[in-house]
Amino acid sequence: MHFDSAADGVVAAHEAVNLLRDKGYLVSGDLVIVTQGDVMSTVGSTNTTRIFDR
Repeated sequence: MHFDSAADGVVAAHEAVNLLRDKGYLVSGDLVIVTQGDVMSTVGSTNTTRIFDR
């Protein structure tokens, strides 16, 4: 999935979850765990986990 790597992390995560919902991969009540890092293109830089209730 492509996203704006310059976007704020929270904004990018919400946009990703909304895209998955719009494509029918998520339904109301699904829990979504998003992991992401602050440093793009660096293996092992994942330092954030967000949980969304859709």
